[in-house]
Amino acid sequence: MAKCSYCGKDRLDDSMLKDGNNIFCDNLCRHSFDKNGGNPKKGIEMAQTPVASVKKSQKNTALTVGAIVSAIVAALVGQFTTNFMQLDFSKLTQYKSPDNSFSVMLPKKVDKQNQTINTQLGPINAYMFNAKLKYQEFTIAYSEYPDSFVKETDPKTLLDGSRDGAVRNIQGQLLSETLIDIDGNPGRELRIEGPQKMVLKSRMYLVKNRLYQIMVVSKPDHAFDKKIDEVFNSFKITGLNKTGT
Repeated sequence: MAKCSYCGKDRLDDSMLKDGNNIFCDNLCRHSFDKNGGNPKKGIEMAQTPVASVKKSQKNTALTVGAIVSAIVAALVGQFTTNFMQLDFSKLTQYKSPDNSFSVMLPKKVDKQNQTINTQLGPINAYMFNAKLKYQEFTIAYSEYPDSFVKETDPKTLLDGSRDGAVRNIQGQLLSETLIDIDGNPGRELRIEGPQKMVLKSRMYLVKNRLYQIMVVSKPDHAFDKKIDEVFNSFKITGLNKTGT
Protein backbone atom coordinates (compact mmCIF):
# COMPACT_ATOMS: atom_id res chain seq x y z
CA MET A 1 0.00 0.00 0.00
CA ALA A 2 1.08 3.59 -0.64
CA LYS A 3 -0.28 6.99 0.44
CA CYS A 4 -1.24 9.66 -2.11
CA SER A 5 0.96 12.74 -1.76
CA TYR A 6 -2.09 15.01 -2.14
CA CYS A 7 -5.19 13.44 -0.60
CA GLY A 8 -3.47 11.04 1.80
CA LYS A 9 -5.53 8.01 0.76
CA ASP A 10 -3.95 4.55 0.90
CA ARG A 11 -4.01 2.63 -2.38
CA LEU A 12 -2.26 -0.33 -3.97
CA ASP A 13 1.21 0.79 -4.98
CA ASP A 14 0.98 -0.55 -8.54
CA SER A 15 -2.17 1.48 -9.21
CA MET A 16 -0.61 4.80 -8.24
CA LEU A 17 0.65 7.53 -10.58
CA LYS A 18 4.32 8.31 -9.86
CA ASP A 19 5.80 11.78 -10.45
CA GLY A 20 9.33 12.22 -9.19
CA ASN A 21 9.37 11.70 -5.44
CA ASN A 22 5.57 11.95 -5.20
CA ILE A 23 2.79 9.46 -5.91
CA PHE A 24 -0.86 10.22 -6.65
CA CYS A 25 -4.21 8.48 -7.03
CA ASP A 26 -4.66 10.00 -10.52
CA ASN A 27 -4.02 13.12 -12.62
CA LEU A 28 -6.63 15.11 -10.69
CA CYS A 29 -4.77 14.57 -7.41
CA ARG A 30 -1.50 15.49 -9.13
CA HIS A 31 -3.03 18.69 -10.53
CA SER A 32 -4.51 19.61 -7.12
CA PHE A 33 -1.12 19.01 -5.50
CA ASP A 34 0.59 21.34 -8.00
CA LYS A 35 -2.20 23.93 -7.66
CA ASN A 36 -1.72 23.88 -3.88
CA GLY A 37 1.96 24.81 -4.31
CA GLY A 38 3.22 21.27 -3.78
CA ASN A 39 1.71 21.30 -0.31
CA PRO A 40 -0.24 18.17 0.68
CA LYS A 41 -1.60 19.71 3.86
CA LYS A 42 -4.95 20.65 2.33
CA GLY A 43 -5.57 17.17 0.95
CA ILE A 44 -4.54 15.43 4.17
CA GLU A 45 -6.82 17.64 6.22
CA MET A 46 -9.69 16.71 3.94
CA ALA A 47 -8.91 13.03 4.44
CA GLN A 48 -9.06 13.50 8.21
CA THR A 49 -12.36 15.36 8.09
CA PRO A 50 -15.36 13.29 9.30
CA VAL A 51 -16.83 11.36 6.38
CA ALA A 52 -20.32 12.83 6.87
CA SER A 53 -19.00 16.40 6.65
CA VAL A 54 -16.99 15.64 3.54
CA LYS A 55 -19.96 14.00 1.82
CA LYS A 56 -22.24 16.95 2.69
CA SER A 57 -19.71 19.45 1.33
CA GLN A 58 -19.24 17.44 -1.85
CA LYS A 59 -22.99 17.18 -2.32
CA ASN A 60 -23.45 20.95 -1.97
CA THR A 61 -20.64 21.57 -4.44
CA ALA A 62 -22.11 19.11 -6.92
CA LEU A 63 -25.53 20.76 -6.68
CA THR A 64 -24.05 24.22 -7.22
CA VAL A 65 -21.95 23.44 -10.31
CA GLY A 66 -24.56 20.98 -11.55
CA ALA A 67 -27.21 23.71 -11.61
CA ILE A 68 -24.98 25.93 -13.75
CA VAL A 69 -24.09 23.21 -16.25
CA SER A 70 -27.71 22.06 -16.34
CA ALA A 71 -28.89 25.55 -17.33
CA ILE A 72 -26.32 25.77 -20.13
CA VAL A 73 -27.26 22.33 -21.46
CA ALA A 74 -30.94 23.30 -21.33
CA ALA A 75 -30.25 26.30 -23.56
CA LEU A 76 -28.35 24.13 -26.05
CA VAL A 77 -30.98 21.39 -26.17
CA GLY A 78 -33.76 23.96 -26.51
CA GLN A 79 -32.12 25.40 -29.62
CA PHE A 80 -31.64 21.91 -31.05
CA THR A 81 -35.30 20.94 -30.67
CA THR A 82 -36.67 24.22 -32.07
CA ASN A 83 -34.14 25.23 -34.74
CA PHE A 84 -32.73 21.91 -35.95
CA MET A 85 -31.50 21.88 -39.58
CA GLN A 86 -32.78 25.35 -40.45
CA LEU A 87 -29.29 26.45 -41.55
CA ASP A 88 -26.31 24.77 -43.15
CA PHE A 89 -22.87 26.30 -42.69
CA SER A 90 -20.28 23.95 -44.12
CA LYS A 91 -17.21 26.19 -43.70
CA LEU A 92 -15.53 26.79 -40.37
CA THR A 93 -13.55 29.90 -39.44
CA GLN A 94 -11.60 30.81 -36.31
CA TYR A 95 -13.71 32.51 -33.67
CA LYS A 96 -12.09 34.42 -30.79
CA SER A 97 -14.05 35.18 -27.64
CA PRO A 98 -14.71 38.87 -26.85
CA ASP A 99 -12.41 38.68 -23.81
CA ASN A 100 -9.71 36.88 -25.85
CA SER A 101 -9.70 33.92 -23.45
CA PHE A 102 -10.27 31.19 -26.05
CA SER A 103 -10.42 30.50 -29.77
CA VAL A 104 -12.27 27.80 -31.69
CA MET A 105 -13.25 26.93 -35.25
CA LEU A 106 -16.98 27.61 -35.79
CA PRO A 107 -19.37 28.55 -38.59
CA LYS A 108 -19.25 32.27 -39.40
CA LYS A 109 -22.55 33.05 -37.70
CA VAL A 110 -22.11 32.86 -33.90
CA ASP A 111 -24.93 33.89 -31.58
CA LYS A 112 -23.86 35.18 -28.16
CA GLN A 113 -26.01 34.71 -25.09
CA ASN A 114 -25.53 35.58 -21.42
CA GLN A 115 -27.48 34.04 -18.57
CA THR A 116 -27.41 34.72 -14.83
CA ILE A 117 -27.95 31.60 -12.71
CA ASN A 118 -28.84 31.84 -9.03
CA THR A 119 -26.83 29.38 -6.92
CA GLN A 120 -25.79 28.82 -3.31
CA LEU A 121 -22.73 30.94 -4.12
CA GLY A 122 -24.91 33.79 -5.35
CA PRO A 123 -25.54 34.83 -8.98
CA ILE A 124 -23.17 33.19 -11.48
CA ASN A 125 -22.95 34.50 -15.04
CA ALA A 126 -22.76 31.99 -17.90
CA TYR A 127 -21.52 33.16 -21.29
CA MET A 128 -22.58 31.08 -24.29
CA PHE A 129 -21.56 31.14 -27.95
CA ASN A 130 -23.84 29.15 -30.24
CA ALA A 131 -23.40 27.98 -33.83
CA LYS A 132 -25.08 25.53 -36.19
CA LEU A 133 -24.03 23.02 -38.78
CA LYS A 134 -26.51 21.05 -40.85
CA TYR A 135 -26.81 18.18 -38.39
CA GLN A 136 -25.40 19.61 -35.16
CA GLU A 137 -25.86 22.45 -32.72
CA PHE A 138 -22.70 23.65 -30.94
CA THR A 139 -22.30 25.70 -27.78
CA ILE A 140 -19.05 26.99 -26.30
CA ALA A 141 -19.68 28.28 -22.79
CA TYR A 142 -17.85 29.43 -19.71
CA SER A 143 -18.76 30.46 -16.20
CA GLU A 144 -16.61 31.87 -13.42
CA TYR A 145 -16.72 30.76 -9.79
CA PRO A 146 -15.49 32.77 -6.80
CA ASP A 147 -11.76 32.26 -6.21
CA SER A 148 -12.35 31.10 -2.64
CA PHE A 149 -14.80 28.42 -3.82
CA VAL A 150 -12.34 27.00 -6.35
CA LYS A 151 -9.44 27.02 -3.87
CA GLU A 152 -11.49 25.08 -1.33
CA THR A 153 -12.95 22.62 -3.83
CA ASP A 154 -11.18 19.57 -5.22
CA PRO A 155 -11.21 19.70 -9.06
CA LYS A 156 -12.58 16.15 -9.19
CA THR A 157 -15.61 17.14 -7.09
CA LEU A 158 -16.29 20.17 -9.28
CA LEU A 159 -16.02 18.18 -12.51
CA ASP A 160 -18.17 15.38 -11.07
CA GLY A 161 -20.90 17.91 -10.32
CA SER A 162 -20.64 19.34 -13.82
CA ARG A 163 -21.01 15.88 -15.33
CA ASP A 164 -24.03 15.06 -13.18
CA GLY A 165 -25.70 18.35 -14.07
CA ALA A 166 -25.37 17.61 -17.79
CA VAL A 167 -26.79 14.10 -17.46
CA ARG A 168 -29.60 15.21 -15.18
CA ASN A 169 -30.77 18.03 -17.43
CA ILE A 170 -31.59 15.87 -20.43
CA GLN A 171 -32.61 12.89 -18.28
CA GLY A 172 -30.05 10.94 -20.24
CA GLN A 173 -27.69 8.03 -19.89
CA LEU A 174 -23.94 8.53 -19.57
CA LEU A 175 -22.40 6.43 -22.36
CA SER A 176 -18.74 7.27 -21.73
CA GLU A 177 -16.50 9.49 -19.62
CA THR A 178 -12.80 10.16 -20.21
CA LEU A 179 -10.28 12.13 -18.15
CA ILE A 180 -8.64 14.77 -20.34
CA ASP A 181 -6.71 18.01 -19.91
CA ILE A 182 -5.81 21.17 -21.78
CA ASP A 183 -2.48 22.88 -21.10
CA GLY A 184 -2.25 20.84 -17.89
CA ASN A 185 -5.71 21.88 -16.66
CA PRO A 186 -8.05 18.97 -15.76
CA GLY A 187 -11.13 18.14 -17.75
CA ARG A 188 -13.63 15.52 -18.84
CA GLU A 189 -15.04 14.31 -22.13
CA LEU A 190 -18.61 13.02 -21.91
CA ARG A 191 -20.99 11.31 -24.29
CA ILE A 192 -24.62 11.30 -23.15
CA GLU A 193 -27.64 9.78 -24.85
CA GLY A 194 -30.92 11.64 -24.36
CA PRO A 195 -34.48 10.34 -24.54
CA GLN A 196 -35.44 12.48 -27.56
CA LYS A 197 -33.21 10.72 -30.12
CA MET A 198 -30.25 12.99 -29.43
CA VAL A 199 -26.62 12.52 -28.39
CA LEU A 200 -24.75 15.14 -26.40
CA LYS A 201 -20.95 15.23 -26.53
CA SER A 202 -19.16 17.56 -24.16
CA ARG A 203 -15.66 18.52 -23.16
CA MET A 204 -15.23 20.58 -20.03
CA TYR A 205 -12.08 22.10 -18.58
CA LEU A 206 -11.39 23.79 -15.25
CA VAL A 207 -8.90 26.63 -15.82
CA LYS A 208 -8.20 28.69 -12.70
CA ASN A 209 -11.69 29.73 -11.52
CA ARG A 210 -13.34 29.32 -14.91
CA LEU A 211 -15.17 26.25 -16.25
CA TYR A 212 -15.13 25.99 -20.05
CA GLN A 213 -17.56 23.73 -21.89
CA ILE A 214 -17.57 22.68 -25.55
CA MET A 215 -20.81 20.89 -26.37
CA VAL A 216 -22.60 19.52 -29.40
CA VAL A 217 -25.99 17.89 -29.70
CA SER A 218 -26.93 15.82 -32.73
CA LYS A 219 -29.05 12.92 -33.87
CA PRO A 220 -27.45 9.49 -33.25
CA ASP A 221 -26.65 8.86 -36.94
CA HIS A 222 -24.58 12.06 -37.04
CA ALA A 223 -22.95 11.77 -33.60
CA PHE A 224 -19.57 10.80 -35.08
CA ASP A 225 -19.37 13.28 -37.97
CA LYS A 226 -15.85 14.57 -38.67
CA LYS A 227 -16.99 18.17 -38.19
CA ILE A 228 -17.54 17.49 -34.50
CA ASP A 229 -13.91 16.47 -33.96
CA GLU A 230 -12.76 19.40 -36.08
CA VAL A 231 -14.55 21.86 -33.80
CA PHE A 232 -13.61 20.12 -30.54
CA ASN A 233 -9.93 19.72 -31.41
CA SER A 234 -9.65 23.36 -32.48
CA PHE A 235 -10.53 24.74 -29.03
CA LYS A 236 -7.59 26.62 -27.50
CA ILE A 237 -7.14 28.55 -24.25
CA THR A 238 -5.47 31.90 -24.91
CA GLY A 239 -4.50 35.02 -23.01
CA LEU A 240 -3.82 35.32 -19.29
CA ASN A 241 -6.26 32.54 -18.38
CA LYS A 242 -4.25 29.82 -20.13
CA THR A 243 -2.84 27.88 -17.18
CA GLY A 244 -4.31 27.00 -13.83
CA THR A 245 -1.00 26.91 -11.97
